[in-house]
Amino acid sequence: MKNRTSPPGNRSEFEWEREIRRDEQRISRYYYELASCLDLPGEEEIIYNELAGHSDLVPASGGKIENGLENPRRRFDRDEEDDEEEGSRENDIRRPGAEATDEIDFLASEWSILAASRLRADLRLPGLGISCAYGKLLARAIDFSDADPRREYTLKLSLGKRVLNDINQLLAMLESLAEEQPSLNEALDGHRRQLIQLREKSVDLLARLRRLSQGSIL
Repeated sequence: MKNRTSPPGNRSEFEWEREIRRDEQRISRYYYELASCLDLPGEEEIIYNELAGHSDLVPASGGKIENGLENPRRRFDRDEEDDEEEGSRENDIRRPGAEATDEIDFLASEWSILAASRLRADLRLPGLGISCAYGKLLARAIDFSDADPRREYTLKLSLGKRVLNDINQLLAMLESLAEEQPSLNEALDGHRRQLIQLREKSVDLLARLRRLSQGSIL
């Protein structure tokens, strides 16, 4: 029997995990195809037709859909617009975990400065990977913060576990880079300490989220 996808509001933690993985695969494949179609006439249609041929990449539901698929580039544009709207609101009430996004944003900026000024030329590729990892972690942390713990409990739980996984991957990348260029070890050690603290805070938030599901207050 073919697995049925539950409506977004009724999805279990594992269904959300499957959908998040599908979303990441879809974005990855989009940009893979984009490299060979960039600036071609009908570039979007070519990419959509290619992705639509893979049933595992088609969104189950939700989001603005074009030809059955959401344009990742338009998603990023929309996120920037949403950020501007959020920033313009007075007395904005931030959800638990929102402060972590500021810390990650700061670390990403610090890394960009460090990479531009001190990273060896032969390590630019792994350095770019760390920049991308920071961007991914920041986006994930924002999604986690924005998810309502009462109406989107299972989604928030899945995103929180993804935040932990992204932090662990970033820590491993920083450790590997420090071995390749020991002169950066002291600077990278500061990144690692802050990321470990963020990981501990995220673990605490997930524990509080689980208590919320049992009737406690987050």
